[in-house]
Order: sequence, then C-alpha cells, then structure tokens
Amino acid sequence: MKITFMPDTYTVEELKVSHLQDRTYCIFDLEGTGINPAEESVTQFGAMYYKKGESLDSSFSSLVRASKAIPEAVAKLTGISNEDMIQASSFAEVYHAFLELIGDKVLVTQAGYEYDCPC
Repeated sequence: MKITFMPDTYTVEELKVSHLQDRTYCIFDLEGTGINPAEESVTQFGAMYYKKGESLDSSFSSLVRASKAIPEAVAKLTGISNEDMIQASSFAEVYHAFLELIGDKVLVTQAGYEYDCPC
C-alpha cells in the first residue's frame, strides 16, 4: 500500500479491503470534561457492536476517573457528575478493557476528533 500526502488531500494506492459487510463493527464514543484534549480529561468510554444492519447484544460502558473537576454545564449535558468520579476506574484500566473488547472489530465513532483514541 502506498500513501501520498498532499497539502489538502491524500491518496491511497493498492489498498485492499475485503468483506467489510461481513465484519463486526465497534461503534464507540468518549465523553470528557470539555473539548480541548490538551486541557481536558476523558470521563467515559461507551461502545456497542453492530453487524449487517443490526445492533448486537454486546456493549461496553465505563466511567473514567477525571483528572480535573467536571464543569456544571458538562455535567448537565452528559449526566456525569463529580460524585460519579469517586468510584470511577483509571483511564489505563478502562482503556485496556476497551482494547480487549474491540479485538479485530472495525472501529467507528460518531464523535468529533477531540477524544477519539488512536486505537
């Protein structure tokens, strides 16, 4: 595979993608204390499996102990409070559990780029 980067675009040559319609997808989303990843903290991982147009029974949701307080506006938006952080797991624990969950699934996110991990 050859990737050529240009200022506004890139091209991929000899890329082979087979049977994507038969693969299981892991659709995931992350919540955080704000939108600037350089200053904010992840507060939740959420994921579900999807295959051939149907949601599968398997899903994943875990709070992540934030490294800073959750602003009131964000708590109202996400439903995740500072009190929830007391029992939340560390980022490393949740991230490793998420990696085990995804295995060879095709990763898809509906969110912006702010907290989407480079898994």
